[in-house]
Amino acid sequence: MENNNQANKFRVDAIWDCNATKYRVGCHTLHVTQATKYIGYTQLFVIAIFSLSLLYAYTSQISYEEKENGELNWSINVYMARYISSLLSALTLQLGLVLMMLHGVRTSRRCLLIPYISFAAIALFLAIFQLSKDVLTFIDSQTYTTAAQNTASYILIHFIGILVHVWCMKVVCKCYSFFGDKNVAESIGQQLQTTSVAFAVDFSRPPPYSRLPTDAAAAQPLTQA
Repeated sequence: MENNNQANKFRVDAIWDCNATKYRVGCHTLHVTQATKYIGYTQLFVIAIFSLSLLYAYTSQISYEEKENGELNWSINVYMARYISSLLSALTLQLGLVLMMLHGVRTSRRCLLIPYISFAAIALFLAIFQLSKDVLTFIDSQTYTTAAQNTASYILIHFIGILVHVWCMKVVCKCYSFFGDKNVAESIGQQLQTTSVAFAVDFSRPPPYSRLPTDAAAAQPLTQA
């Protein structure tokens, strides 16, 4: 089985270069599959940090009051609790998308990358909308006040975040294209393998052109009308 897999890999590599320049990112130092994994692992780490921070903020909003009979009564800010719950729901959705993307990279199933790319495109649209809104707010400010300075800082942070988001989205899209090209190459390799078995010719080492029939009789079709 192992020798058969190596043979199939050799046949695919004979017609398709999986390490081509277009499949490498980061100044051609990382393959798109490795870069996509690093992006997923980094996002998992960020999601874990944000989740712990939100849980801490949620628990810190709980206040305890002691009644006259000695019982403890706890209360929480309803609006803050709803806000934190919404953020946790968004993080849960992002976690599911990242895990699906990593599973798609591990199993070479590019269809599992589509949800991540779709939500990343929506997030990019919303980020550009928010950045445009911040820029208009900064332009409308007549004087360079502290609020305007803070707005400029937010614009810079949002712009850097958008650049990072665009790069990550580009890497995942390249990974999606890579798996598509891989499926096409494997399909062609399977067809060529079937043909080579039928005609006893190794398609990775085709016969020279001089060995092909050149006479008129051999060039005639097998059937004639």
